[in-house]
Amino acid sequence: LQIQHDLSLRKLTEGLEYQEELKYDFNIKGELRHLDTNESFVFSYYKSGHEQSHKRYKVLGHFITQYVYELLERVCMLQKVYIPTDATEDEPRSFSFMSKNALTSSSSLIILLQDHGVFCAGQWGCRTIVSEGLRHGTQIPFIKMALQSHWEVIVLNPNDNFTDLNTEKERFSAREEALPFTQSVWWIPKRGSSSPEEHTMDVGDHFIAKCRQDVAFIAHGCGGLVFVDQLVQRKHEVMNKVYSGVH
Repeated sequence: LQIQHDLSLRKLTEGLEYQEELKYDFNIKGELRHLDTNESFVFSYYKSGHEQSHKRYKVLGHFITQYVYELLERVCMLQKVYIPTDATEDEPRSFSFMSKNALTSSSSLIILLQDHGVFCAGQWGCRTIVSEGLRHGTQIPFIKMALQSHWEVIVLNPNDNFTDLNTEKERFSAREEALPFTQSVWWIPKRGSSSPEEHTMDVGDHFIAKCRQDVAFIAHGCGGLVFVDQLVQRKHEVMNKVYSGVH
């Protein structure tokens, strides 16, 4: 997986907290390496503070998510589409990514559906990205192969469920968080995307339902359960369009 020189994880972290502790970037092979030592990421950075090391890793994960979003748009040339489609200008929205002709082409359409938790659009797993690189941890090699084979692609973002009204930062599924959402009154669900099931259904109703071609779902982990939910809730639509489901 060749990475463009103008795409940089380091640029996203400049001037922010943990800048020195997160002195990492992806090399041309897509491997995360320290900029000074060229060593891989150290998870236990603070020898006497597991909690602080975990927080550092979560900060890194946030910026890796933003970086992968950039790769989806600038390397895979996917378009970001927002839901709900009737959202007001100030309303928190979720989004997915799709190829330019995903809804109009006669080629087969592949839909990628993430596992539950902190997994974001374009990722198989953040820890895999950190440890093994973008080739193994992201969906980008598969997406590029699909596009080169003249297939169309939609990448769902089913865990993009909540937003913070104070900071306007996204928050992902509560399943992976130590504290329940009830302890923070500022976290609110995104309309049309308050759960992985609702996100997938909203994208299905407003975008996938408009496509003319056959559809194949590729679901990772508990994403398979989300697909089953779609089959139950939209049985007629799913049976008419989906010719394959891979879990």
